Amino acid sequence: MPRPGRPTGSGCASSRRRRPRPTRSPTSSAARIAAKRDALVEALTQAYGLGGRVRRTGSAAERARTAVTARIKDAIRRIGDVHPELGRHLTRSVRTGTFCVYDPDQPTRWTG
Repeated sequence: MPRPGRPTGSGCASSRRRRPRPTRSPTSSAARIAAKRDALVEALTQAYGLGGRVRRTGSAAERARTAVTARIKDAIRRIGDVHPELGRHLTRSVRTGTFCVYDPDQPTRWTG
């Protein structure tokens, strides 16, 4: 027998209930979000260089910087093969990158 104020038949509330949605575990959602974040950070890291400046890979300046860095490091290595003390000094004192810098820990006195 129908109750007063309630619909009857196929239009009743119980027949219109939504099916329960499958629940995702919090750990799988967190892992999925972390993986997306890591992929985004990796993409941004590759796109941007030092100080957040856009790094144009393949540009003439980038190729020149890379070539100069490689030649300097190779020359220092070869010097170190012949004169180990000087090689260590240069390894500690020469920095390469956008600019090449000779900056010894202590002032160096050269004798001839």
